[in-house]
Amino acid sequence: MSSDLQPGQLVRSIAGRDKGRWLLIKRGIDDKFVEVIDGRMRSFKKPKKKNRKHLQATQCVDRKINEICMEAKSLKDADVKEAIQRLLECEEL
Repeated sequence: MSSDLQPGQLVRSIAGRDKGRWLLIKRGIDDKFVEVIDGRMRSFKKPKKKNRKHLQATQCVDRKINEICMEAKSLKDADVKEAIQRLLECEEL
């Protein structure tokens, strides 16, 4: 897995209670941890702190989510769910 995860990037949890779930990166906390969201169990306002090594990265990044997270703006959970669905249709998966 790449250590250069970016906001809006689609990842899959490979460890923990959320194993197998698709998530989006909200932001990097430090070299070891990131915050992830899915719009359901993990809302934009209450992201999950997750160890980077417990995530499997994809090459798919939602540019709209990326811009919003980089500007520290708020986002609706419905938009997060839609972004995950769009990215799951990405050809690289």
